[in-house]
Amino acid sequence: MTHEARKYFHQGCRYQELGQIQAATDSFKVACKYDKHLAEAWHLSGANLIHLGRNAEAGMYLYKALDLIEERLEAGNHRDRNFYRQACVYALLMQKKEALEALAQALEINPQLVESAEQEGHLGFLHGEDEFQQILSSPKKQLAQIRYRGRSLRFEDLDIGQLNHRHTFLDLLDKHAWQTESHEPLLSSKEGASPQASAVYQENPNLLLSVDYYLDEKLIYLMLQNRGEHEDNQAYRLYHEGSPENVLEILIDHQNKLDEGNWTEFIGEAVDVCHSLLFEMPDGRKVRVA
Repeated sequence: MTHEARKYFHQGCRYQELGQIQAATDSFKVACKYDKHLAEAWHLSGANLIHLGRNAEAGMYLYKALDLIEERLEAGNHRDRNFYRQACVYALLMQKKEALEALAQALEINPQLVESAEQEGHLGFLHGEDEFQQILSSPKKQLAQIRYRGRSLRFEDLDIGQLNHRHTFLDLLDKHAWQTESHEPLLSSKEGASPQASAVYQENPNLLLSVDYYLDEKLIYLMLQNRGEHEDNQAYRLYHEGSPENVLEILIDHQNKLDEGNWTEFIGEAVDVCHSLLFEMPDGRKVRVA
């Protein structure tokens, strides 16, 4: 993307967020002129032109977007996202068969996109179709499985050892400036709580740290979010042995030192006190670290 194309494309996105569709369309169209290969700008120009009732003009932009997306797919670039965008464009063109085929291929590569597909306005033409729901069914089950982090538990489900571990988790973090959440109301309810305790640490200037504790899995689920880049997150599943105390002590020791450059230092120490340690990818897949 050229500098000028990027400027006008982001300007269009800002107008879009403000609901200024005409202004957004004008910006996207200028971005197309500066970068004729920017499929995103051609796609969004076409979508907005449909919204403005200018269907003939919209078709020109959408078919150009399809050509550019096809080039990307042939080159093997980000196939999940490009199949997904292709599905959106076909849906805007009311081409049901092609849209469903592209969506199925996107979800086969990346099941996490099922969450976007359910909310995607550009796929609205398909939302009421049985075939659409059938395509979403398997990825939704797959995503639920790979994201599993423990079941909901109530107080009566917990033995004295689990309750003590939970108190250890809450007390230790609370003493070191974490904002803890015991989920007492949920644990006392019929539904139960999952996770059974949580905490957030906001004093680190570089990262927002959050942990969830799942007693039945002996799992501390750790999220590290870069304050400067909200999409730059790291998620880890830390399966401890017995009490969570050893894992938490390492985390507390690093809580003010962690930044985007030394996450691996913390993980290297945590490995030694974990039964297993998994890195969770953005699509929910897990990679074993130790």
